[in-house]
Amino acid sequence: MAFKSLFLLCSLSLSFIICSVIPAVESIPINPVPLLRSFKSSTFFWYPTENGGVVPAFLEGGPKTKANENEIKFYLYTLQNQNSAEELIIGDDAKLDASHYVKGAPLKILTHGFSSSSTGGPGPGFKTQYFRAGSNYNVVLLDWAPLAAAPWYDVAAGNTKLVGEKTGRLILYLVSRGYVTLDQVHFAGHSLGAHAAGFAGNLVGAGKLGRITALDPALPLFGAADDSGRIDPSDAAFVDVIHSAGGTLLDGGLSFREPRGHVDFYPNSGENQPGCGIDAFGACSHSRCYAYMDESINNRAGFRACKCNSWDEFNLGNCACVETADMGEHVSRSARGNYYLKTNSQSPYAQG
Repeated sequence: MAFKSLFLLCSLSLSFIICSVIPAVESIPINPVPLLRSFKSSTFFWYPTENGGVVPAFLEGGPKTKANENEIKFYLYTLQNQNSAEELIIGDDAKLDASHYVKGAPLKILTHGFSSSSTGGPGPGFKTQYFRAGSNYNVVLLDWAPLAAAPWYDVAAGNTKLVGEKTGRLILYLVSRGYVTLDQVHFAGHSLGAHAAGFAGNLVGAGKLGRITALDPALPLFGAADDSGRIDPSDAAFVDVIHSAGGTLLDGGLSFREPRGHVDFYPNSGENQPGCGIDAFGACSHSRCYAYMDESINNRAGFRACKCNSWDEFNLGNCACVETADMGEHVSRSARGNYYLKTNSQSPYAQG
């Protein structure tokens, strides 16, 4: 644990370059020094990528240029076009009417976080699982890759509001055309994407969106924000949260420990997921939340969790488990409070 803390402390300043020569941390970029020398900011951390590496994420100093909302894209998939995306454009009635969008079917909006895109993050896996059982869903992969790009985490965090609000306008457009009702909308976002989902809910109207699933909502730059600037229970009729890399940067965490929804799930305490090893930068644990959600789509009761006062109480067997709830896709919308469970260290993760 002391070894891990050493790396985490180093990651908070440019002195981390010195620490990066320690060979035990294999996921650090091979030669980050030339990149880092070009930045004046000394406040950054290493953010995990989906290929097992890390990229620098600067908390300040990013360019002040206005984001271009045309770089926010919506790609539609249905049972009829599972592998062939159709772009949805707000206000383009002809394009919508000619698409494979299924009127009256539930809408799943899925999005990535920092330094990712619609081809990464939770979207592709969820899409596959939703259609695997022949479910008649409209799945929209939200892509805001140019606005989420490394190394400027501060810029990406600021862009979540624009991303969320444009998505909210898409939802209202679909509602106005009679393609969906608000209660049929389920928006799942990972990390920064969780806050984008919150902003979408804000634009639609407090508590009107059907459901938001916040997948390990990002903590840096959101921890001190008020609820209007981060995911919270008022953003949808039902907000469920899966915590998997909780804690501050000093702790080796990337996301909120505190509850942010109507119901919050803390698998394996909500941090340091089993099978992730030292995981000094949260590279494994931060993405494990959407692996759990992915698996839950076709495993209705596999992630049964117990309502408890704390992880320690649950882990010591001192929780009566009078109230239970299923983490993931099939969670009951009447569930409230904090729930705990254990998972396997590798896929399949469900113990039930």
